[in-house]
Amino acid sequence: MGHPLPESMDDTVVLPAFDGDTSFDGAAPEAAPDAGPPVPARGGPPVLALAVLAALSLAAGVFCLAAVYLVPGALDAPSPNQADVPLPAWGPLLWMVSPVFLTVGFGIAAGLLFVRAHRVPVQASRLRGGLWALALVLLAGATIFLFAQNIFAEAILAMASESSAGRFRGGGSWRPEWPVLLPFAAPGLLTPGLAIVAGLLATVKRRRP
Repeated sequence: MGHPLPESMDDTVVLPAFDGDTSFDGAAPEAAPDAGPPVPARGGPPVLALAVLAALSLAAGVFCLAAVYLVPGALDAPSPNQADVPLPAWGPLLWMVSPVFLTVGFGIAAGLLFVRAHRVPVQASRLRGGLWALALVLLAGATIFLFAQNIFAEAILAMASESSAGRFRGGGSWRPEWPVLLPFAAPGLLTPGLAIVAGLLATVKRRRP
């Protein structure tokens, strides 16, 4: 003996709410087309501008170091001021600025290589190898520049004697020997070299066991 159904339950089928969209025909929605592997970012105007800035900084660093040889009046001291205080020549003052430009130039160049290695994993190993080579060259050059007066002591004596003889004969003015100027540029090579080594060691990917 079955139980009678409530009056509210009958054979009426309740359909889900319809929002009026007639585009669905019962087929499964099509999947979005595959966009393929991500395309590495290419260098744009900012990269080109930074590369030009690095080249200009390096050129400025070399000019500041060699201005006493390139500009005839770089070692001519200006006339004393009203207080009869002797003023230094502007050429030797640029020696102090040379390592700043060298550091900026090499730092920007190394930064561009780091960014390129991060954006293009395929070239990462090759770019990191180039950074290691650049760091070793900078550190070796900084060591040679720092001890240039000891390494090229005989050359300094020979050039000093020739310069003294020339001034005695009245030919030309005094110019510093080039090994004397190299220690001024040593910080401009040592600083970016150490920074590159630190950046490479900090970004080494450890292999998981």
